[in-house]
Amino acid sequence: TDGYYTYEVENGQAVITGADKEISGDIVIPDGINQICTFAFKGLNLTSLTTPKSLKYIELGAFSGCSKLKTIKLNEGLIKIGKEAFLENISLVDFSFPSTLTEIGEKAFYYCKALTKITFPSALKVIENSCFEACISLSSVTLPAKIEKIV
Repeated sequence: TDGYYTYEVENGQAVITGADKEISGDIVIPDGINQICTFAFKGLNLTSLTTPKSLKYIELGAFSGCSKLKTIKLNEGLIKIGKEAFLENISLVDFSFPSTLTEIGEKAFYYCKALTKITFPSALKVIENSCFEACISLSSVTLPAKIEKIV
């Protein structure tokens, strides 16, 4: 445990497995973290999130239900956003994808109803089923030229 986070080291990689349920406000994930596990920050009162360059994977529901989360800064290095990772973040209005992102999981941004614009990075290869379903304010989407799969 390190302050607000519970983490483990697996195969030399630091992985956040959970967070103090009282955590709120702006959060900066520390450098050296490689992965954020299933439901680690689910339902917390976060308002902004910044990830480190060391982060490669955001897993199932890691930030789902964070209804006050408005701003996300996903740094270069992130490869995959997992299924339902940011599901029902109803206040989310501002974020951009890093150029290193290659895959977005099913329902990753489902019902993020405040989102208005999305520009995908050129490295993106896979957008899974219902990624942006029920994003009722979404009015602009820019897809990369070489996307391989939209489910």
